[in-house]
Amino acid sequence: MAKRNQNAYYVEPNGKGGYKATKGGAQKPSVTAPTQKEAIARAIRKDPEAPIHVARVRHTEGGDPDQFRKVRG
Repeated sequence: MAKRNQNAYYVEPNGKGGYKATKGGAQKPSVTAPTQKEAIARAIRKDPEAPIHVARVRHTEGGDPDQFRKVRG
């Protein structure tokens, strides 16, 4: 995986049925939530200026699930 932007949040499934938002380079999530939408909203509230990237959760012709797409910033 490419190096993560230290100022951005990366939203992905947490393996427990919810989602986590982790600041680039951090080991522990900054935010956890039951839905992807709520995890994004909480990350925005925590740092309104930070870019938000969301994990790709399906295989497509252009990418695999281990990639992120930018949704804000």
